[in-house]
Amino acid sequence: MFTPLQNEYMKIFHVLHKYVNRTDSPLADFVHGYAVEYPDEKEALYRLLGEATGLSEKELEARPPEIWLLNKSHAHSYLAIDEAGSIRMPFYAFDLNAADISDLMTFPGIGEAEAEVIIRYRDNQSFIRELDEVRKIPGLSAQTIQALLDGAYDPNFARESRAQTEQRLGENGLLQRLLTGSLWMLAKFTLAWLGFFLLVYYVLVLRKRFELRRALRIIVTNAVKMSVLVLFALASVLAGQPLLIFAVLGVLFLVIERFLVLRNKPQGKKKEAFCSSLFFMAVLLYSLS
Repeated sequence: MFTPLQNEYMKIFHVLHKYVNRTDSPLADFVHGYAVEYPDEKEALYRLLGEATGLSEKELEARPPEIWLLNKSHAHSYLAIDEAGSIRMPFYAFDLNAADISDLMTFPGIGEAEAEVIIRYRDNQSFIRELDEVRKIPGLSAQTIQALLDGAYDPNFARESRAQTEQRLGENGLLQRLLTGSLWMLAKFTLAWLGFFLLVYYVLVLRKRFELRRALRIIVTNAVKMSVLVLFALASVLAGQPLLIFAVLGVLFLVIERFLVLRNKPQGKKKEAFCSSLFFMAVLLYSLS
């Protein structure tokens, strides 16, 4: 007995084996084959693919060819989870018949206006049939046309670049690169907001003459506090419910700070600590939202 997920996988593999690679468009082959084999799911399939690719049902049924472009000068993150950009793929590839404005604007010299012209032409024509057709698009500059033609997909370049990237990952370790990049990004974020907080704290709150010893104590204390809260934020993201979990951890932090760590401190110290904690928590909640 198969689970619903296993059953769905079996249907996908069946369509891939039976229909894909009949034409130059694997996506069109899959869509056509799935609709033939499972007509009751055709409407849901077209709706999901339309949301993912931007193609209408008519365009999907017309089986538009995949015209892949390769931008050799636009590096991007190798993994979707790598927000720090610690692992970079040295090129960017996309299908012209499924591209959006941001994809086209990765090419140097192609601005938003000309990218919109290309998308509008493609949508009016249902799809672009071959790369050379970009010469016929009215309103494009010669520079933009040449950039698109020069961006024709180069499988050798893509294969060599991908192999070099994967080799570097093998030498340095994927997990190590991800952790190092993420921690460095968190460190920069922490230092930037800590510096802003200290500036506001001295100018608006203390309003006293600068004293090195007092300043160092404030910096160390708040750096530790900010680091703990950043770790709470990271843990809440990994747990899958960042806002809720961080809010709970933040309240727990405030209670422990006030009634345990600062239990014997003057009321003024407690107020200062409470305000600084709220400031850091507000910054992190905004970042998580």
